[in-house]
Amino acid sequence: MANYCASKIARDITERKRAEEKISLLAREAEHRARNVLATVQASVHLSQADTPADLKAAIAGRIQALANVHTLFVESQWKGAELHTLITQEFSPYSQDGQTRLHIDGENLLLNPDTAQAIAISLHELATNAAKYGSLSAPDGKVRIESDQGSR
Repeated sequence: MANYCASKIARDITERKRAEEKISLLAREAEHRARNVLATVQASVHLSQADTPADLKAAIAGRIQALANVHTLFVESQWKGAELHTLITQEFSPYSQDGQTRLHIDGENLLLNPDTAQAIAISLHELATNAAKYGSLSAPDGKVRIESDQGSR
């Protein structure tokens, strides 16, 4: 009977230690991700420029929204990353007209790791915003085509 109790106590302690190690690992990962996103937000604020305070506020809000959107994709993928096509579609969706997309994507749909996906999301946000202000999306019938060169690997 004593051996049974000792075995059960050892098993309970082992399980508790594993759980504590897992919690510690997850806490370190959460801290890393939080620091990363806050550094990205800080850089976005410092790099943002505009002619008026309202335009500056809109630019910063758009960049932060792009980060929030990509983080939603991370949660959905259990922090594996985000698919490139989903990021592209997400950032260009505000520029669809009457349900008609103004975007054509051609190329492989890669799963990007979180750090890469975060940087790409901000870049796509900037490209979409610039296309809407100054490029093809500033014209009513303008479209954007995004292609990847699959042969250059």
